Amino acid sequence: MAPLDLETRLAPLRNAGRLAELPTPWQLLQAELEMAPFVISIDVTDEPFYAGAPLRHPVVRQPFIFREVGWDHLRIGTGLRSGLLPICRHLILTVHRGMPVWDLQLVHTHADGLATLRRAIEDQLADESPTARRLNRLARRLMPDPRTYHQRFVGPDGWIAQAEALDYPTADQAGATLPPEYFSLVGFLEHAQTGFPARFADVAWHRWPGRLLRLPLRLYREGGSLGWARIPLRDG
Repeated sequence: MAPLDLETRLAPLRNAGRLAELPTPWQLLQAELEMAPFVISIDVTDEPFYAGAPLRHPVVRQPFIFREVGWDHLRIGTGLRSGLLPICRHLILTVHRGMPVWDLQLVHTHADGLATLRRAIEDQLADESPTARRLNRLARRLMPDPRTYHQRFVGPDGWIAQAEALDYPTADQAGATLPPEYFSLVGFLEHAQTGFPARFADVAWHRWPGRLLRLPLRLYREGGSLGWARIPLRDG
């Protein structure tokens, strides 16, 4: 796997003045390990929106989303190695809590990313192409009202227009249940750059195993859980 060129990939956010210093790859790895359990918890998704759908349970729906998104669906780090099409498919089939700030910032780092996402969402709303009809059939099994969800992206006040204007809510404004450093890609990169040793040599080698093992346990140390067991397989 080729090294990730953060400087080039994050240039759109940096040029917009939204990101100053970049984390080192080693800082990024540590931060991703710490964040991983939060990413796969139900704190990320809007579970009530799925209520009533046949495939509503977070475990049950994953294989169906994976079939459309592909291997990028299993990337639980920054998503910076994910392709643009898989991110668009992920947004079409996954309902986040409020505006999906992280993923929209991720789309922003791709050339023509937000315009591509807009075309994909408009295609879903038109429901005319074979791809749109297939994805909409699946979306209706995942959530009772995918059209209402997809409409949030478009229009002059939609999420894509807000992203183009860099008008992103803060974690507090959005009422996010995630720690604020995991609410947005920019916030996460700043957290990685300031919160972790920049180089392996910055810490004695024999201390690294313990440090790395503790990182993914943050969610549980803070009294959280993945939350999947709290979601019933059936309504009623």
